[in-house]
Amino acid sequence: MTPEYGERGVVGVLMPPANPTVEPELAVLLGADVALLAARLVSRFKGARERVGDYLENLDTTLDAFDTAPLQVVGFGITSSTYFVGCARETEIVARIQAQRGYRVVTAAQAVEASLAALGAREVVRVIPHGGRAPPADIFGPRCACAPRSSSPRPARDCCCL
Repeated sequence: MTPEYGERGVVGVLMPPANPTVEPELAVLLGADVALLAARLVSRFKGARERVGDYLENLDTTLDAFDTAPLQVVGFGITSSTYFVGCARETEIVARIQAQRGYRVVTAAQAVEASLAALGAREVVRVIPHGGRAPPADIFGPRCACAPRSSSPRPARDCCCL
C-alpha cells in the first residue's frame, strides 16, 4: 500500500508543547517526498521533572494521536525524558511499543547515541550554556559517567562516557 502522500515514507514526530523547532527542522531534513506527521506530548504533571518523565512513560498513549496513519517510524523529540527515566526504562518502553505497533520508535537520546557511534566518538565534552549552571550529574544516569575515559589519549573535563 502506497500512502497518498509521502512518496518515500511517513514519519511521525512527538515533541513537547512549547517546542517550536523540532517539526520545521525535521521537515527540512526529511525533504518534500517524506510526509511528516506531528503530535504534541502531554502530561498531567506541572513540575518539569515529573512532566518530562511522564512523556516517556505514557508514550504509547500519545502515539494513539496518529490513529491509523501508515507510519514507518516515530521520533521522540526530547532528550530530557531519558535523563529522568533512565536508559534501561527507555529501552524497555521503546521495545514494548515497537513490538505492539509494528513500526520503529527512536528517542532523541537514542538518535544522539547512534550518531556518535557512527562517527566513532569515544567521549563527549558537555558544553553548558545558561550561565554555566550544570544540572546535577546524577540525572544523566548510567549512560553517562561525567568523568574522562581512562582510555582517552587526551583527557577532557566533564566527559560523558559512551
